[in-house]
Amino acid sequence: MENILPVGSVVYLQEGTAPLVIVAIAQFVKKTESDEKLTYFDYTGSIYPQGFDAENSFYFNQENVAEVVFTGYENEQHDRYLKAIEEWKENNADSFELGKVE
Repeated sequence: MENILPVGSVVYLQEGTAPLVIVAIAQFVKKTESDEKLTYFDYTGSIYPQGFDAENSFYFNQENVAEVVFTGYENEQHDRYLKAIEEWKENNADSFELGKVE
């Protein structure tokens, strides 16, 4: 997870036409209420410059990023958070699946 961008970064996705601002990292979501497993995505983004809108949030992964326009603030807390998430993923590999952008 060493290449995960911090919150506040602005990116374009592959085949994307609008910039997205990263509003959350390392997200575990349920795609439907009946899903037993969580789905993991590297990021949650919202259209820039509008910002967070629950109706228009996008889940995506590092592999979907085509261009980084701006890199958000990073410090040791960011690094510790990524390390904790990576350890959780290793210890709970059976409880989630990796999300795919369609």
